[in-house]
Amino acid sequence: MTSSSLICRQIFRNPTALLCYCEGRLPRTDDVRRNMYLEEWRSEPQYPDHFLKNRLNSIVEKESLLGKIILKVLDDLCEYFLDWNHDRLWVKEEYFDEWQDLITYISPLLLISRKVQQEANGCPIDPDMVEAYINRWLFPNLIHSALPHPYNPLIEKIIRHEGLIDLHCHLNGSPEFDYVWLDQLSKPFELYKDLRDSYFRSPNVRELYEQIEPSLKPVSIWKRLKQSRAVRGLICNHLFYDRYLTAQDFLQELQEPSPKWNTSLHPILDYFPFLEKCDELVLEAAYLTRLFEVIEETNNEDLAHSAYFSRLVYTQVMQLSIQQTRQKGFDQFNKIAGTESRVISDEKYKRTYSQVNPTEYGDIVFLEGRFCAKRY
Repeated sequence: MTSSSLICRQIFRNPTALLCYCEGRLPRTDDVRRNMYLEEWRSEPQYPDHFLKNRLNSIVEKESLLGKIILKVLDDLCEYFLDWNHDRLWVKEEYFDEWQDLITYISPLLLISRKVQQEANGCPIDPDMVEAYINRWLFPNLIHSALPHPYNPLIEKIIRHEGLIDLHCHLNGSPEFDYVWLDQLSKPFELYKDLRDSYFRSPNVRELYEQIEPSLKPVSIWKRLKQSRAVRGLICNHLFYDRYLTAQDFLQELQEPSPKWNTSLHPILDYFPFLEKCDELVLEAAYLTRLFEVIEETNNEDLAHSAYFSRLVYTQVMQLSIQQTRQKGFDQFNKIAGTESRVISDEKYKRTYSQVNPTEYGDIVFLEGRFCAKRY
C-alpha cells in the first residue's frame, strides 16, 4: 500500500460515530478526524505515527466542518486515481492495482459522482435540464457499471473490433456492491430474513459480525438500512424541494423512520418521475452530485451529518459482502460468502450480464456463466 489512499480510505469506516448517531447524538468533527488515523493505524501498523498524522493533516488540518472534511477526502482520492478522456472517466493505469484495494473501502460511485460534480456541477433541479445533464455526464460513465477501468488504446481497439470472450464467469456474488447496496435499501426486510438465517446457522458468520462491530446483529443491519432509506428521502426533500433539513429532523428519523419512505423506489423519482426507466446507478449518481454541490455551497452541517450516517451504514454492510484487504485466507472468504447479504442482488442475472458489457460498443461476444447450485 502506497501513501496515496492512506487515511482518506478510512473516512467512512467509523463504528464509533455510527453508534453515536444511533444513540441520538452527533459525533464531534475532532473525533471523526482522529478515528481516520486510528483506523489506518490498525490497518497499517508498520507506519510510524508521524507519517500517518502528517498525511491526515495534509488533507484536513484544522478543518472544523464535517462536510468540508468529506469533500476534501473525496477530492484527494479523485485527483489521484481518476482522469477524464472527453466525457468518460478512467482510472489512471499506473494506479489500477491500488484502486482495486480502495474500492473495498469507499464506493466508486461516490468518487465518480464527486468527479462529475466538480466538472459539471450537480444535477439540476429544473426538470427541463435534468435529462440533458444525465445524458451528457452520467450515462457515459455509468453504462451498467460504476467500476471504471484504465484507458489503454490498444485494449480499447481490440474490444471495439474483436469483442471479449469470458469462458467462465461465476454469476452469484458478482454484482458490484453499489448495486447490492441499492437493492438492500429497497428491500431491507427481505435482506434481514436472509441475514438472520445465516447468522443463526453459522458460528463463523457470527464471528464476522463481531469482527465488524461488537454486539452487531442482523437486526441492527435491518434497522440501519431502514434508517438510511428514510434519511435519503429527507435529504432529497432538502435538495430538490428546498425543505430545510435540520439535525433534529435527521435524528428523529433515526428514532422513528417515517412510513413515507417505506418504498423500493429511489426518492429522486418523486421529483423527476420521467426518470423511472433510468438505471439505479444513474439515479443515485444524480442524487449524489446534487448533494455534493449543496454541501459545498451551503456548508450545511446537518446535511453533512445525514449523508455521513448513510455512508457509515454503507461501509458496514459492505464489510459483510466484500472480503476486505486485511482479511486473509479462505476461511475469511467463506465467512463473507456465508452471510447471504447478496442474495437479493444475485437473483438479477440480466444486470450481471450487462455489468460485464459496460460500454456503448457492445464488448462481449461470448459469455459462459456458472450458476450457484445451492440456490436452486
